[in-house]
Amino acid sequence: MKVDLKKITKKGKALFLAYDQGLEHGPTDFNDKNVDPNYIIEIAKKGGYTGVIFQKGIAEKYNKEIRKSKVPLIVKLNGKTDLFKG
Repeated sequence: MKVDLKKITKKGKALFLAYDQGLEHGPTDFNDKNVDPNYIIEIAKKGGYTGVIFQKGIAEKYNKEIRKSKVPLIVKLNGKTDLFKG
């Protein structure tokens, strides 16, 4: 399988914005504003990020907003996923 990294890089460099709030850090580290996926999408768009990283459920729920932002989506798979068996 060949992966085209040009879609998630600019001049050979990448800047990704990962959305992990509450899953790995715990809810006490964040507030109502910075746990909103729309807020993260807007930061990625305005900040010129080459990709935004969401877990599968968030990516599905906010797919329309992610596509509208034109920031490439990277789906994060944790070790405890049911997406792949074997």
